[in-house]
Amino acid sequence: MSATDHTTRKPTVVFLVDTREQRPLEFGPPIRTDHFSGATTHVTMLREGDYAVSLDGATPLSIRLERKSLGDLYACIGLHRDRFEAELKRLREYDYRGIIIEATLGEFAAGYHRSQISPRAALGSLCAWAVRHHLAVWFAGDHRAAAAIVQRLLEAFAIDVLRRDPAPQAARTEDAPRTLLFAPNLKSRGSDEQG
Repeated sequence: MSATDHTTRKPTVVFLVDTREQRPLEFGPPIRTDHFSGATTHVTMLREGDYAVSLDGATPLSIRLERKSLGDLYACIGLHRDRFEAELKRLREYDYRGIIIEATLGEFAAGYHRSQISPRAALGSLCAWAVRHHLAVWFAGDHRAAAAIVQRLLEAFAIDVLRRDPAPQAARTEDAPRTLLFAPNLKSRGSDEQG
């Protein structure tokens, strides 16, 4: 039976937000209603990352996402580098890990006025982390687009788990995506694309 079969009960997708997240993203109803009966958001302490997902409130699935503003990211590259690199190492235990940046690639490449880190060095660090930690990097453009990307990623991951195992487990694998994406014109979460 597939997740879209009418005899299969559709689970509720639960978006998990870390208690330490200072500017939580807001999520709407499920985009993929063909797979989910509804959606809720739950604030909880996550060991790593800012965002995760579960189905029907069960064990969180093996995905963790970090949200960073431009200033936060430059601080992670400079002043808080050791702490952030330690977190990136811990994120490797998850099947999918990503960083969603609330800036465009152009804004990132222009630098951050409160940082002494050069844009060239910042881009070099981000690329090295993407390769070394198999970290997907998404340039969202702004807070609203970041919410849309995070919701899409969490739903897509949950659907993938449902397709592999209708009774999902938080399984771990060694392979993870290596992606650098630029999405400056993403305007709304409610597009017709079902990706």
